[in-house]
Amino acid sequence: MNQTFSYSELPAICVELMPAVMAHRLVLFSGPMGAGKTTVIAALAHALGCTDWVRSPSYTWVNQYRIHSPHYTGPLYHLDLYRLDTVSSVESVVHHVDLARYIEDADALCFIEWGEQLPPVLHTRPPLCIHMDYGQSEDERVVWTTNGTSRHPSMHA
Repeated sequence: MNQTFSYSELPAICVELMPAVMAHRLVLFSGPMGAGKTTVIAALAHALGCTDWVRSPSYTWVNQYRIHSPHYTGPLYHLDLYRLDTVSSVESVVHHVDLARYIEDADALCFIEWGEQLPPVLHTRPPLCIHMDYGQSEDERVVWTTNGTSRHPSMHA
């Protein structure tokens, strides 16, 4: 999938993404600050039947939501790895927050913002990667998916 969309088209984008999301269950989101990672995660969660307010877990590392719907029943873990920027903080968070517990739960859905920050040791199952970037207008975004951790050539460093 490689598509440009406006936020009004987000429900349709979620429907298009859903089969791949459900097949992988581990989804890594990447893109520059403000590209809409949290917005897309919230839209996917609501499309799955989540009724909670979905917000970025930037300072808590992980938010957990329960989903009960015809599509899926179980936990949705929403992680934000933005602050993993040094080896010492990676080791500390991996140990103290026990990221592996969320990532290795094959029965759960796990959505990870700043997925490119995920330490290789935690790549225990193949993820779906959803990359986002700014479009040409203020409310336009570009989204593309890949299997694995490859980055799109136009991705910001």
